[in-house]
Amino acid sequence: MANTLIDGRACSVCQVHKPARDFPRSRQTKTGLHPQCKACRAAKRMADPDRKAKDRATYERNRE
Repeated sequence: MANTLIDGRACSVCQVHKPARDFPRSRQTKTGLHPQCKACRAAKRMADPDRKAKDRATYERNRE
């Protein structure tokens, strides 16, 4: 069986080629990596003014 690990990819947002460690894992993609790098995902999340309210609502909805 061949090793299917990849060295890296280009971020779909910033278009910069980065190593695989800069991307979160994703079971939904063929490469196993999310298309957006961790930095771009964090920037998008922090730019959302309602982030804390959404996080709190998700926490309450999924709390056991």
